[in-house]
Amino acid sequence: MDNEKLPAPPIIDFSEYNEDIQDYLWPVIVKYYGKPDIEFFASKSEIIKSFQLLDKLYEDDSDEPITIGNRTFELKNLNFIQFEGRTYDFS
Repeated sequence: MDNEKLPAPPIIDFSEYNEDIQDYLWPVIVKYYGKPDIEFFASKSEIIKSFQLLDKLYEDDSDEPITIGNRTFELKNLNFIQFEGRTYDFS
């Protein structure tokens, strides 16, 4: 079971995203199992770019870290990433 490939987190059509708000800063929460929450802010364009990269990493079965803004996160033991009311589970 440890070697099973997890399904990629869903990439939602960000219909409310537009050029006027692309540089606004949005709260992001990253949670690893057994660790305190990591909270920071990133632009919506950076967040969307990160999740598009994450989708590609899943397709390629890669364990490369994911970068959101200027922060990098390992996928190992990652529980979830949450921003703007969306939660992406990695369990």
